Amino acid sequence: VAIGALDALEHHKEDVKKVAIVDIDVHHGNGTEEIIKKLNRPEEMFFCSTHLYDGDFYPASGDSDHIESNVMNLPITPLWKCLPTGCDEADFFGRISFRTQIAQRLLPTLRAFSPDLILVSAGYDGCKNDIGNKRNAARTGPIGLDLSKDDYSWVIEHLKAVADIVCKGRIVVVLEGGYGKIIKGKPVSELSTTDLSVNAAVTVQALVGSRPQSTSPNMLASTAKKFSSSSKSKKYCETKASNSLKKSTRSSVKVDESASAATTGEEDETLSTTASCSSETSSTTINTNDSSRKHGNTRIRKRPKFYE
Repeated sequence: VAIGALDALEHHKEDVKKVAIVDIDVHHGNGTEEIIKKLNRPEEMFFCSTHLYDGDFYPASGDSDHIESNVMNLPITPLWKCLPTGCDEADFFGRISFRTQIAQRLLPTLRAFSPDLILVSAGYDGCKNDIGNKRNAARTGPIGLDLSKDDYSWVIEHLKAVADIVCKGRIVVVLEGGYGKIIKGKPVSELSTTDLSVNAAVTVQALVGSRPQSTSPNMLASTAKKFSSSSKSKKYCETKASNSLKKSTRSSVKVDESASAATTGEEDETLSTTASCSSETSSTTINTNDSSRKHGNTRIRKRPKFYE
């Protein structure tokens, strides 16, 4: 993907002067990051990786940004941290963290950078029960992330919405990770790749589809409840989701109040609300000098109008 970005910059200079790379694989995009840092062309290249970060998960890197190189990292605390054995109350987990960090940090920054081309490293190993996100790479170990096809569709739809605004819809998605999940009653060496196929399919649908879905309040609360059977973890996650929603309300994010709660099925949750993301808001600008929007561990306090 990094080579593709360089090729576009070198051989399509009239149309492509800036390229953004977004890596949604469950592992940190450390290789791409090193290339971007080595090239040192922050005015032309932006890189963002969303991934699990933990000492028990490869490659155990990507815990912070590198502003001087225009590199943003969105580390997600693994779900195994939210087990009854202990819960780090500085973070929240799973697909809530995935969507929140993308919505509050990546999308505003991507819009402000205004690339001429967006390249996506699409790894589907963050899917629930995929062996790629198990602790210590143990096939039978606890999962670290619980993304569903709706989450992959959601992120691609929103990246496409940015591309439609800033670069005439120029977005390329490249398949990367995704291994499969263990089949009940079968040897651990036999894996089902059905979810991998489904996630790839919804990605294509999102690229040719229309307006993106939003994350409804009911979905956030419902998802938080399922993270752990521990009463301490459950209470904390519900409180964190509630606080996140209050912040969103103060930022004037419009959410359909009449949306129904997400279904309780583990694999096929569907979201019942949609967010407006039309070309009428293409004039939206973001003040990159605002201290609340700069890179680092500070989260964005206000959401851009283009996906309200």
